Amino acid sequence: KNLGYRAITSYLAAAGITLHADLYIYKRIPVAAGLAGGSTDAAGVLRALDVMIGALSKKQLAEIALSLGADVPFCLFSSASLCRGLGEERSFITPLADCCLVVAKSKRESVSTPEAYRLIDSLSYEPISVKATEEALAKEELVDIAHSLFNRFEEIMVEGGALRAMMSGSGPSVFGIFTDEAAAERVKDALREEKCYAYLTRPWR
Repeated sequence: KNLGYRAITSYLAAAGITLHADLYIYKRIPVAAGLAGGSTDAAGVLRALDVMIGALSKKQLAEIALSLGADVPFCLFSSASLCRGLGEERSFITPLADCCLVVAKSKRESVSTPEAYRLIDSLSYEPISVKATEEALAKEELVDIAHSLFNRFEEIMVEGGALRAMMSGSGPSVFGIFTDEAAAERVKDALREEKCYAYLTRPWR
């Protein structure tokens, strides 16, 4: 069931190649954290096979990625993107301006992504425009970017009694955007003292 393993078998089947492969995965982020860990594993495997074998076109790689999961096509190509549909409708957008990101997850909580999506599918919503986010990204205004972001899953968390937080994926990981690296370090350290996984990183550009 592992997405990395499925990426190998799907690639070899599409290429018509019989090959023995060993796959070793070292998890550096928490499991069931809403951080697309399995999707990035699968995308990484596809990219590695593309470098080593190169038997498929970019279009074929993207089709395999979509068959593995909605997040995999996004993770396959290293660029900021606006994804629609199931993730296959992809357009490039301005990357997030340089900043510090603190990502955290309680060591006591995990969320089943399929169950989370089943829950959100049971609710009805008005469409939300991403135009404000695209405009803020283009201007590289971090304050405007932060205020324009949204995640449907936050509403479920709020209904469950949580305070408002910017969630990653279907949760339970949350993240904050900082312009001050020292402040970001302090928050990361404080979260770790509260028995959380916490990381400081920067956006990919």
